[in-house]
This record gives sequence, C-alpha cells and structure tokens, in this order.
Amino acid sequence: MVVEHIFVTTRQWPDVMAVVSGLLTPDGFTVDPAQGFSVDDGDRPMGLTRTKKGLKGRKLKPILTPSRLRMVFDRGRVNLALSVDDNYNGSGMRFSRYSGAPKRVVAGRQQYLISLAETIQALVTGYIEPADAAAQHAAAEEEVRKLNRKIRNRSLIILGVVFAALFGIIVLAVIAGSMH
Repeated sequence: MVVEHIFVTTRQWPDVMAVVSGLLTPDGFTVDPAQGFSVDDGDRPMGLTRTKKGLKGRKLKPILTPSRLRMVFDRGRVNLALSVDDNYNGSGMRFSRYSGAPKRVVAGRQQYLISLAETIQALVTGYIEPADAAAQHAAAEEEVRKLNRKIRNRSLIILGVVFAALFGIIVLAVIAGSMH
C-alpha cells in the first residue's frame, strides 16, 4: 500500500531532511542506502526504511514493518511517498498472496500512512513542534497496535472454539465407542 502526499514549504532541503529523519529515526527508521541518501546531499531523494532490524529494543508490533518513506524536494515542493507491506500480518508470517490482508488491517495501515504524511507536513511547514509531531506519530502507531491486538484476540477465540469443538467430538466418539 502506498500513500503519496505533496506539500509546499519555505524550508531548505537539508532542513527538511534533518527534521524528517529526526522524527522517524528514533522510531526504527534507518537510512536506505538504495536511495543514496545523505544529510549533506543536495536535491537528491531521501529514503528511509523501517525493518525488524531497526526495531530491536522497541516494543513496536511488526504489523507496521516493513515501512518505507521516500521524499523528493523540488524548489520548495515536497513529494512524499509512504508505503507499508500489504501482506505482512504482524506475527512474522505473511498473509496468503491470494486472500491478502483483512480489510480492517488494510484500513488501519492506510490511516497510519495518511496520519504520518499529515504529521510530516505539519512538522516541516512549522505548524507543530517536533515533540508534538512525535506524539502524533506515536498515537497513530498505537491505533494500529490496538487494531492488531483486536484481530489477534478474535483469531485466538475462534481457534479456541474450533479446538473445543474438536475435543468435544473426540470425547463423544470415545463415549460412543465404549458403549458398544
């Protein structure tokens, strides 16, 4: 899933890169060498990626990974593209390529990406302070974690009911077999 967002700022490119990387680096995003990003570079694209490796030591649920960000700056116009892997289910396994992620998961991820894009825009354009932007980002991630927890709990309940039914059938079969 990809969300693209375009906005205009009066900041210079090095300032934009520093502000965005300052927001996302503490949350497990790392510089993507495939993008050729360096804070000292001129108008080159900026790329950040969050993987499991970047999340070591954090309690972040992996439903938000892998996440990617790419920004291109052109005379004050910032093109921002954010993506999350659609098939990642949060338990370390991937959804079936045929069924894909449940609609609630997709909607939660989409809302996360939109919220992150809006937070980055507000931060870069100076509408909010970095601490407020970090709080908004944390709140958006928490919403996705809550959704992931709900889906996981529902799956565990369904699995428990199936096992209980299977156990009941086996017990009935044993009882019926002992009566003959």
